[in-house]
Amino acid sequence: MTMNMTPEEKISENLKRLFSFIDETTLQSFFTRLSDYINYLLETPTLKVIVEAEMKKRKAEYQREAELEQKAVQELRGAKSKLLKIIKDKKISPDALQGEWSSFPLEKGTILDELESFEQGKIHTSIPHSNQLARYLFEIAVGISRQGYKHLLQEFDEHQPYQQNTYGNFIFSKTLKGREEQTKRIEMAKGFELWGYFVPLLNFQKAFLEVPKNSHYLDVFQRYSRDGKNRLDNLDAGDITHMSEELKQVMRSEYRGQKLPFYLLEIEKYKSFATRVHHYLLTELSKRASLVKDKQTVGKTIVIDFQKGIYDPMKKKSIYEIRGKRRKIVEYLTKNSIASLSDLVATTGQTNALIVKEIKEINKNFRNILQVKDDLIVHSKTGGGYRLNRDSFSIKTST
Repeated sequence: MTMNMTPEEKISENLKRLFSFIDETTLQSFFTRLSDYINYLLETPTLKVIVEAEMKKRKAEYQREAELEQKAVQELRGAKSKLLKIIKDKKISPDALQGEWSSFPLEKGTILDELESFEQGKIHTSIPHSNQLARYLFEIAVGISRQGYKHLLQEFDEHQPYQQNTYGNFIFSKTLKGREEQTKRIEMAKGFELWGYFVPLLNFQKAFLEVPKNSHYLDVFQRYSRDGKNRLDNLDAGDITHMSEELKQVMRSEYRGQKLPFYLLEIEKYKSFATRVHHYLLTELSKRASLVKDKQTVGKTIVIDFQKGIYDPMKKKSIYEIRGKRRKIVEYLTKNSIASLSDLVATTGQTNALIVKEIKEINKNFRNILQVKDDLIVHSKTGGGYRLNRDSFSIKTST
């Protein structure tokens, strides 16, 4: 049975065997064998193509968020320049801008100092840069309004029928809302899009491969955040870093066989990720195996119809309408497993040289008209004669 299996079917059998890790109950056994499973996905070209196709979808979503984020930040910085100009022109003291809200209150300095530190990357937050920047600008705009210059902020004050902030409903970026919606879309997609199940598995594998290196967690984070193209990639870098630290504990001899509480490494969670991915891969492999078998069947099936001609049943428009002496040669070969030159001479009345020439022309026309690479008639080295090429084609005859 294995001899007749397609490559896709063989891969499916290997996947099923490797997927038995799903029944492991201890952390070390489960995650070690999960790594073996993921490694097989990434090292098997057929599976890798499927994985990469899903990850392209994820990349497109991440890229869309990154583009919106970049545009929103540009708009916000344009608004920042205008607010700073108002402060300068009206000689508003920076101390007068400090309100009740401040994300990171400093021991010394003003909200403008804090804003500058944030823009220089000295202050980090867990929220997107655009959202944090918008908060600073809102606080500054409120301070400007309190100083009696609200009328200078009209371009940022979007009047709405619903209740507004006391000092104004400031909108510093038209793009920010779209970026926030894209971020929500991505978070939701992680729960139902297939790529959302591949991501944690691939992140896990990266973390698992870090364990033997015994790298410092900061080195791990810097390595993967350096590769990140946007904020979400950096969040993945954080997950990889945390998992690598947790996996170090799992692999230590004193923890073998124990169930320990971890922030990211939860067996049930990874069972869910792996199960959905596994069933999807098996379904895709089954589809591909069926296509391969269909192509093999169609490619090998040739009909020799002495009324219509020779054709592929799936391409009936391409018919080799064989006539005369050439038809007699083919007809004889359909009735006999092998034919010597003397047999064909007796059948057609032609010389040996003409028989050989006719067979070459039959094969040439057959290949060109049916668009195949193999000959219809081949010379049998063991039988010492000519025969139909039943090795490459499943030949059916019709009279």
